Amino acid sequence: MGMPDEFFLADSYLESPRITDYGIWGPLAHCEAGTFVKGMILKIQKYQAADESALNAIRLLCGTHGSTNLRHMKKISSLEGGEGDWRDLKMCDGGELGIGFELRSDVDRGPNQEETAGAVGLRLICGGARREVIEDLGPYPWGSWTGPQVCPKDKAICGFRTQVEEAGAAGN
Repeated sequence: MGMPDEFFLADSYLESPRITDYGIWGPLAHCEAGTFVKGMILKIQKYQAADESALNAIRLLCGTHGSTNLRHMKKISSLEGGEGDWRDLKMCDGGELGIGFELRSDVDRGPNQEETAGAVGLRLICGGARREVIEDLGPYPWGSWTGPQVCPKDKAICGFRTQVEEAGAAGN
């Protein structure tokens, strides 16, 4: 059993630069003590001409450094949107840990312009002798990467939270 959020301590936080700011923030989801992020599964809406909500949910997989046994890993999630399908699990190679991320985001077209999808893809930066980047972009050909957000040396990702816009909300 994980510790309640109020007992979760981290000495640093990563935050993606804001390109859009739609929806509400979900609760902090965190790995159990001694485990860290090792992989991701994204829920992405299929491309369509209107109402693209794109990236609607993220689940991260937590485990210990060096472990590759999925049975000993736990999925964590924050707030999730309803649209889309779960995609394939993407894992850091060789039991490495996630040490950073980069979000791909649609530009903010404002409330009176055409649809703004918000986040459309995610990269997980994995540590190790060589930094590996795993990504899932879904079917969306647009958007810009926000720039890599990387943990301080000898640290790894151990939690996250998401911002999700309610289905059918204006601009969604």
